[in-house]
Amino acid sequence: MSVPQHHPSQLLTTPDGERVEIDDLMVPVVTELWRLGFETLLSCQDGGEATLAGTTGAEPDQVQRLARLNAGRAWITVRADAAPALLTAFNDIDSVRSTPARANGWTSISWPTSAIDQLAERLAALPCLHT
Repeated sequence: MSVPQHHPSQLLTTPDGERVEIDDLMVPVVTELWRLGFETLLSCQDGGEATLAGTTGAEPDQVQRLARLNAGRAWITVRADAAPALLTAFNDIDSVRSTPARANGWTSISWPTSAIDQLAERLAALPCLHT
């Protein structure tokens, strides 16, 4: 699934060989998730900024509300069946949210952008959680 990029990004190769743009701040989280065997669909380093920029597909009448709700929040979308295992890495990060994604069979997990590095470090220290 391709969406327009708002944040500065890097072009990475997924484990399946697809070339995708990943927000700069999210690169350590996404690469660790891939190393651990998680499949990802989407990610963003600040959902509020991306919503205001028009890159999230929010309905026009919902943009302001969703931008406020997601301001300063990073998110990642993973397979729904993998989300519970991934959530263990978030055990004491404040304000974590997990919601079904618009894409069937996927779950979006969001957390404060300020905790991106903390999550990446935790993931780097883990053995494979999910295969």
